[in-house]
Amino acid sequence: MDDKNYDFLATQLEMTGFPESLREPLREKLQAGDAAFVLNYQAEIKKEQVNATLFFKKSAESEKYFFNSYRLLLTNEQHPNGLGQTFYITNKKMEEGQDKFKRDFTLKEGYNLLARADVPNEQRYVFGKWQKKDGELYNAWKGLDISETDKNGNFVFKNYHDSYGFKIEKSLASLPIRDKDKNDPELIRSLQKGNLVSVKNDANEIMYIAAYPPGRRINLFDKEMKLVNAPDQKAERKVTTRNANEMSQAQQVNDTETGYVATNKKKLNSVADTGDDIEGTSEKRSRRRRM
Repeated sequence: MDDKNYDFLATQLEMTGFPESLREPLREKLQAGDAAFVLNYQAEIKKEQVNATLFFKKSAESEKYFFNSYRLLLTNEQHPNGLGQTFYITNKKMEEGQDKFKRDFTLKEGYNLLARADVPNEQRYVFGKWQKKDGELYNAWKGLDISETDKNGNFVFKNYHDSYGFKIEKSLASLPIRDKDKNDPELIRSLQKGNLVSVKNDANEIMYIAAYPPGRRINLFDKEMKLVNAPDQKAERKVTTRNANEMSQAQQVNDTETGYVATNKKKLNSVADTGDDIEGTSEKRSRRRRM
């Protein structure tokens, strides 16, 4: 076994949001030396069953293995047969001097994209600077269109670019919450990951917020998760043709989905202790590790 390859893969799993408990199964499969293998991770989040299948393949040119993708399957009352999506992992090295961009979706972000919406008929979105196939970089919120799949059976992505007009800082400024929360960079980054985030209003009451780019707004909920700010229907509009043409992931599948399954049933370490994807109180936010 190549120890450096193991260390690289273990770090890659950690950066993608998977727990340390997968390290030993990873080591065992690398030692076995199969051409390809899979690892499974299972968790339960707020009565939703989450199953992740991670795909690895040995290089045809060396003894090194690559983590190519993971398949996330979410099962709940609304989708008893499961709602699944394959998220591809970028293994290409960044070129020296190249501007940084978002390469992959973490496990928590993948869960957020598939999880039950806080408002009926709405989905969560994840923000990032992405790269097109021609190398051009662009900012966009990405979400899944669960009504349409591509040739590989994956839901297509909806992209909302800067030009669409959703400004998260402007939307935060209009909410009846504390200035401390409105100006919290960690809070903004958490919203950009598709999280439901806890805040407080001027009366020191707990509330929750989540970004909804298609409506150019941030949804505001009370402590009982009742929507406080009703959506402005006039502000809603469909994705433009330009956005629709870019509804795809930058990564392409390049793995063979075969191998051994190792199972782990511990809870996601990227989820709050409540079992929900709520990020905790604003006072604790700065001390928590972002996934």
